[in-house]
Amino acid sequence: MFLLLLVGGPWIVRRMPRAYFLASWAFLAGLLVSIALFATGYFGLTAFEIIVFALIFGWLAVFIRFMVVADQTDPRS
Repeated sequence: MFLLLLVGGPWIVRRMPRAYFLASWAFLAGLLVSIALFATGYFGLTAFEIIVFALIFGWLAVFIRFMVVADQTDPRS
């Protein structure tokens, strides 16, 4: 579901600023790197889960912040 939100973001939440989408692509890159490192055995499942949790938690903070910004710049407000 997290991958869907990251990849589908430009179509799901169109009114977000461009910086949000750049941040989402950075989180996606981090997620893909961590998946690759886990798949190659560089670190175990526990480390992978901690990294993915941190990425999701960080993305949620960014998402909430940009939702506030998008709401403030909405001309309908």
